[in-house]
Order: sequence, then structure tokens, then C-alpha cells
Amino acid sequence: APGPKIPNQTPSPDSIPLTAWTTPPGGILPPTCMVGSITWELESSLKAAQAGEPDPGGGPPNRTFVPTSVRGQVIHWGHASRFSCHSGVSRTIGLLRRYFWWPSLNQDVQEYVRACSTCARGKSSYRP
Repeated sequence: APGPKIPNQTPSPDSIPLTAWTTPPGGILPPTCMVGSITWELESSLKAAQAGEPDPGGGPPNRTFVPTSVRGQVIHWGHASRFSCHSGVSRTIGLLRRYFWWPSLNQDVQEYVRACSTCARGKSSYRP
């Protein structure tokens, strides 16, 4: 014989206050958690490259120097990853400048985005 019937413990959506369904003002996770989980793949590449090309100094505080050999990988992460979604020159520069630095960052990002075939396909051409 089946056991005693236990009432359903799951509340109905109507019984939960609306405030329980909203995201807190700062998001669920702090930005450091999100970026940390995304950049861990870059971390080992950066450390290995920095052994051969150390930080020359003179960069902004709390930013990681990016050696020449991994700049393309870092720009790709900042522009074309699932996280960034081909966000254009200004947003890519803004994102990268939060965490990284190298002397030609702006110029390198501009060249990379101009050469991005995905971005080129998405732009409408100007026809007078």
C-alpha cells in the first residue's frame, strides 16, 4: 500500500512576492567573479609570456601587462568571445582597459575590429 500523501511543498509562483523574482541592483555575482571565470584561460598564457617579456613599468595600477605574443588572444577575448559578442572598438577598448594594459592597446584593438569579418558582415554598407 502506498504511504501517506504528503502535501506539495513547492509554492505556487503567485504566492511568492514579486521582489523575490527580481535581480539585485548589482547583479547576482560581482563583476570580479564573472571576469575571473572567463579570464582563467588567459591567465596561464599571460604568465608564460610575461616570463619572456616582463612588465616594463609605467602602466596603470592594478592592470595586467600583456606581452606582444598574447595580445591577439587577449583582444579576441575582449572582442569576439561569447562574453563580449563583437561589441565594437570603443566597448572592446573599455573592457580591456579595465583589466589589461600595453602601450599600443587602442591602435591594436582598432586594427583587430576593422579586420573582423563577423563585424564587417553585420555592418550595413553606405549607398547614396
